[in-house]
Amino acid sequence: MLSIEDKLKQTLVVIPARSGSKGLPGKNIMPILDVPLMSWTIYFAKAVGLSTIVVSTDSEIFAYLARRYGAETPFLRPPHLSGDDVESAPVVLHVLDYYESVIEQKFEYVLLLEPTSPIRRVGLVNDAFYALTGNLESIVTVQRAGNAHPNFALQRNDSTGGSRSLLNGKPTLRRQLLEPIFYPEGSLYLSKVETLREKKSFYHDRTALLEVSLIESLDIDDVESFDLVEYFISRIVETPRSPLFNSFGWINEAFWKMQRE
Repeated sequence: MLSIEDKLKQTLVVIPARSGSKGLPGKNIMPILDVPLMSWTIYFAKAVGLSTIVVSTDSEIFAYLARRYGAETPFLRPPHLSGDDVESAPVVLHVLDYYESVIEQKFEYVLLLEPTSPIRRVGLVNDAFYALTGNLESIVTVQRAGNAHPNFALQRNDSTGGSRSLLNGKPTLRRQLLEPIFYPEGSLYLSKVETLREKKSFYHDRTALLEVSLIESLDIDDVESFDLVEYFISRIVETPRSPLFNSFGWINEAFWKMQRE
């Protein structure tokens, strides 16, 4: 049985960072504490011990910044994989195909890390590999629905001007009575390479869910979420020994390393 260290060596990391975001233009290189957003995810992968870290981007500027902070950018992502409606799996498979056919380097695992979710506990990747056992072949991180549980969801009733339950029933107001439901939040996607090639998706009947904390589930999609993530990263840098942040010490170390570069 392979050790975690051996599995990390056999893992390709893909960080997707296209330049065409419409919700928050250029968000992947917007500065948080004076360094580009995607650099935090690059440093997370390095802190974990991963060695082949690739940023897939369609921008020369993004590619230059990715290399500056320690990632590989062997190509620019082609236009047909850079649109708003392109899913993650084809982008990851494109990187895998390049490394196998051009560089002649094969991997057993592939790890997708979204740069818009930069706050991750240092043990998250190890936890994902520990969860990848038995018949399981993919792992996705999720957040518990909580107050966003569909049982609480309401729709406007245009015919009456009032509202109605999304489930066409009386909403249960006690969370304790509900079965837990989770939603993907984007921190981490791990898969065996052969499974991703077969399924062409991280989601299938052999995908396990790995729950993350609320702070890890923060995802940047607009100005408000950017400000919230920046606040927490600033707090982690300022108070690295706080019990709230003791799982994110790599962020403090990464900040000071990036200041010296």
